Amino acid sequence: MTKKKSKSDEAADPSTDSKGSPQADSPLRQPVPRNFNDEGSSGEQTAQDLRRRAEEIARKKVARMPENLDTLSPKAARQLLHDLRVHQIELEMQNEELRRAQEALESSQARYFDLYDLAPVGYFTLSEKGLIVEANLTAAGLLGVTRGALVKKPFTSFIVREDQDVYYRRRKQLFETGAPQVCELRLVKKDGDPFWARVEATAAKDADGAPMCRAAVSEITERKRVEETLRESEERYRTLIENVGEGIGFVNSEEQVAFANAAAEDVFGVPPSGLLGRSLHEFASPEQFGMIREQTYRRRAGEKSFYEIEISRPDGEKRNLLITAVPRFDSQGKFMGTFDVFRDITERKRAEEALRESEERYRTVARLSSEFAYSCIHAGDDGYEVDWITNAFFTLTGYSDAELHEQRCWLFVSHPDDREMATKPLRELRAGEADTREFRIVTKDGRVLHIISHMECQVDSKAHGSLRLIGAVQDITERKRAEEAVRRKAKELQEKNDELASFTYAVSHDLKSPLVTIRTFQGHLEQDLRSQDAARIEMDLGYIRNAADKMSRLLDELLRLSRVGRIMNPSEEAPLQAIVKEALDLVAGRITGRGVRVDLTEEPVVLTGDRTRLVEVFQNLVDNAAKFMGDEPAPRVEIGVEQAGEELVLFVRDNGIGIDPRLQPMLFGLFHKLDPGSEGTGIGLALVRRIVEVHGGRIWVESEGPGKGTTFRFTLAKTRRGVGREERT
Repeated sequence: MTKKKSKSDEAADPSTDSKGSPQADSPLRQPVPRNFNDEGSSGEQTAQDLRRRAEEIARKKVARMPENLDTLSPKAARQLLHDLRVHQIELEMQNEELRRAQEALESSQARYFDLYDLAPVGYFTLSEKGLIVEANLTAAGLLGVTRGALVKKPFTSFIVREDQDVYYRRRKQLFETGAPQVCELRLVKKDGDPFWARVEATAAKDADGAPMCRAAVSEITERKRVEETLRESEERYRTLIENVGEGIGFVNSEEQVAFANAAAEDVFGVPPSGLLGRSLHEFASPEQFGMIREQTYRRRAGEKSFYEIEISRPDGEKRNLLITAVPRFDSQGKFMGTFDVFRDITERKRAEEALRESEERYRTVARLSSEFAYSCIHAGDDGYEVDWITNAFFTLTGYSDAELHEQRCWLFVSHPDDREMATKPLRELRAGEADTREFRIVTKDGRVLHIISHMECQVDSKAHGSLRLIGAVQDITERKRAEEAVRRKAKELQEKNDELASFTYAVSHDLKSPLVTIRTFQGHLEQDLRSQDAARIEMDLGYIRNAADKMSRLLDELLRLSRVGRIMNPSEEAPLQAIVKEALDLVAGRITGRGVRVDLTEEPVVLTGDRTRLVEVFQNLVDNAAKFMGDEPAPRVEIGVEQAGEELVLFVRDNGIGIDPRLQPMLFGLFHKLDPGSEGTGIGLALVRRIVEVHGGRIWVESEGPGKGTTFRFTLAKTRRGVGREERT
């Protein structure tokens, strides 16, 4: 029989200390397994294995220990006791480590729940046949069902029928290639409402090695709506550019055309899309292209430029172009190219050349002929007197011979304002000297004519060496009128060019701002979608949505402005009071809300023109007045008419905040707002000025300064006074 160990025997066991810790060379000194599983029978099995190993080690130790512990030396007994104690401490430490591992595992499971079930995107695990194996809470929320109701359901049962082919193709590619697949399609909620979703899928294998698919689903309905809004805005912008009468294009930094509308292609004489990718040097001579490159250098420095060039079209025809160029830079300040307006001024140049040739011919004829000729003899202190003159003088001026001789010298017909200048040669010319000058004369019936006088001073040998003036006069009134017409036309063209330049710059600047915002936050959106940051995704979409809405408003206002003068209703006569009443009805909300009193003249005045446009003039002016009343306790707007010479001047006067005189010249500019924080796009007064000018009038503003109120005055062609109240219908 085996001898039962006593406490003294156990204490004498050299393989353990008093706490049961094994010696260094004892089988008990084997490490305890740390790969524990806390789930069910697996944990129990591990504990049983540990107990079995411990018992085996104990049996081996007992076999190695002597039967009689009394034979152990005190030293061996102490060593055994020490080893047992060390082993007990080691077990306690390993037990503490296992407890911490258990806590870490539980914490990891909690984090997994947060990351998986509460993720901002829906996660699906699909079998190779497309059945839903597993889904998180977000996925169930997207589809409006419980998570349990998703299991073993075909994923296609939640896809809009028209989009299922997209899903099948992507799934096939995923399992055939193993490459991740991304697609956008419409899913259907339990209540039947469809929504747009982005599906990102990767291939995987389940525990048995069977193929499966893991898919992340994000709702992108709002992004789709923003993209559609942006597309519509871009379409309106393209419609505006394609239908404007001027050639418009974008030329990159290498002078290659990157965009051109139909009008630009017509100017250059190429078929549709025939300008894209071509360099301007193909149409210009080396000298002309050198000028283009010089202008490009200026635009690289940020300058706008206006210049004329001559091009040769493919059919050989020469065309003269006036180019308005605005530089374009990216968000980092790099020069990208130029936004250009190509205006064909060939006909204008031909007209100018024809006028120059006509003037040259006229000068030639003028040297050979005259309206009248004369001779004046110096009469001492009395100056010069006419001794002969052709009859053309009397025909031209309407004076008689007697009236001329009473005045002695014909220059009595010179205009009072020009007389000092006209008579200067009589005082200063010396023998052999000549003089040519232009001045005005006044005929007997009050007509003012422009003449050019050629005069030469000679010594008259027959008159004892007296000085004689020989001269000829041409009537250049018609030429002056033609020159004035050319000047007016040139001024008009310059104003139109300045307006177009302002329009070009405003469009480039104001449309660039929302586009930069959209591009910037599109990049942020892509990053945030990858990181699944729902809050930042919503913020990105908000910025993009606001920028798209701003661009849409700008384009709508530009389309309104572009239609003025091009799209007109039939002209009609209407009483001033009827026009104003329609305008007041349109702004009644602002007038009532601000408590503005509107006083309208009762004078019978009839306006003629496009009734709808005329209503817009008063609507914008009254709305503008009501908007800028400030803190005025008794806001008031007065609408009336005044006689200014031969024309009637209409006015809209208010007692609001007034306008600094220094800012008044900018008031009618496109997109210009004196208060950047006020509502509106800043196009209202530009629209008013355009309508007034189309109706043959002009408009200006008067204000003594801040706090002094503002008066807008304007004229309209064909405005007349009525004959009585019966016209006010």
